Formats: sequence, structure tokens, C-alpha cells
Amino acid sequence: MLVCFAAAVAIGSKLQSDRMLRELSSNSAALRTAAYAELSSRSDAASLFQSLPTPTRIKIASRLGEWHDSKMAALALQLYSDPDSEVRSAIIRSIAQFCVINPKAAAREMAGADAARAAALTAAALENPDAAVKVAEWAFANAASRDLAANLLARLGAKGLPVIERACRSSDRETRIAAVEAAARVNAVVPPFVQQSALELYNSSTDKMTQDALLEAMAAYPARDFAPLFRAAFEDEGSPAALRIACARALIVLQDSGIIAEVAHDYDPDVRDLTSETRFQTVPNKQP
Repeated sequence: MLVCFAAAVAIGSKLQSDRMLRELSSNSAALRTAAYAELSSRSDAASLFQSLPTPTRIKIASRLGEWHDSKMAALALQLYSDPDSEVRSAIIRSIAQFCVINPKAAAREMAGADAARAAALTAAALENPDAAVKVAEWAFANAASRDLAANLLARLGAKGLPVIERACRSSDRETRIAAVEAAARVNAVVPPFVQQSALELYNSSTDKMTQDALLEAMAAYPARDFAPLFRAAFEDEGSPAALRIACARALIVLQDSGIIAEVAHDYDPDVRDLTSETRFQTVPNKQP
């Protein structure tokens, strides 16, 4: 009796799954929408999806962007494990559509995303830079997705700097620290307010590790007011090697007096290696 019941349940479940899979590629938008919702609730969504022929998966993946539900990004990322590159490309395009419609929900998926999903989200967001800015801002507001947001902002370049500047105005100190560190990853001219925020955070910090991290970030966008701090860290043999190198580079950019000779004769071979950089060759030695 129990065996018969279990068999009936299994058959019913199989019929339900088959019906859902058919409706995913239906010509009816209403049926597709219901099928997307049903698939998103299934823990075996990826394996069910991959049981379909590749052309069908491509068709479904291409249409997935029409589903504007907040669960769409989560479903799309679950399906992104597909072995076919054309299917994955179609999923990226659908996520890109979703980033425009609901950047907050897309940003939510960055929290805890593994490397593959993070890469997919970043690639999708960058399909539309304006949408990517919004996704990055929502993601940066969440500590759990802040590092991925910083990576997205770095990819956006100058277009991402307004997000960083707004984050520097946050009432939360950790957000401000993360913002000035994120600015170091952006290959663009950093706004003066961000530089000022970095200096204020450094001066108000009592933790040496935090100060070192801030100073290393500040070295990526050196201002003349930072020079004494760079000089002190560079001359301190107890400073981390990466910080001394970053400060040496910053002092070279600022054409600090005597820095070229000091770098050339430094005890650390990695610091001396800076002499091979083009920037070093073009800065005059101001040593008296």
C-alpha cells in the first residue's frame, strides 16, 4: 500500500515537473511567468532546466528577463551553472535587463555570491553602466556585498566615483573607510572630498592596522597634504613592505625632495625595483 502511494506521488511529481518545463517555453506570457515562479521555488531548478534540449534552454534563458519579480536574479544565477556557453550568455543578457528594472534586487544577490555568480552579476550589470551604478550603490550599502560592489565600481571607473563620494558622506564610519579604500581601486581622478575624507579618517583613527590600510589607499590618489604621512611611513622600517612601496610611489608622484635617491638606495630590493618604473625615470631628483 505504502509502495503504491509513494509511486503515485513520484508519478504526480514527475508530471508536474514536465508540465512546468513545457510552460517555461510556452507562447503564453502568463504561463511562462507562473512557470518561472514555480521553478524558482525548486531546489533542483538547475538540474531540471538542464534536462531540456540546448535550443530550448537558450530560448528560455533569453526570455527570462521578462520576469520582473524580485526572485528573478536568484533564479537566473542558479541556472547560470549551465554547461552551454550560449545559454550562459543569454542568462547574462536577461540579468542585465533585470539590473535596469530592479537594481536593488540584483544588488541583493551580491551578498554571499561565489566567484562564478559574482562574475556573472558584474558582467550583467556592466551591460548598462547607468544600471551598474545603481546596483553598485545598493550593494555598497550592505557590508556583506561591499567588496563586490567595490570591484564593480572599479570596473566603472570615473562613472562610479559619485557613489564613492556619497558613501564618504555616510554617518557610518566603516562605510566611509570602505569608500576611501574603494576609491584606490578606481583608475580615475579622485574627487577632493574623497581625499579629505581619507585624511580625516586617518587622523581620527587609533588603530594602527586601520591607519596603514587607509594610508595605502591614500597612496593611490596622493595629495600634497598626505606627503608627511607618506614620508613617515616610508622611513619607518617597521611599516609593512607593501605600505612602504605604496608610499614611495606616492612620494615619487608628488616629486618629494630626495625620494629618487632614497628609493634607489633603499634596503628593500622591492623598493629599489621602483627605479625601473617609467614614472620614476621621468621625475626629476629634487634632492639638494
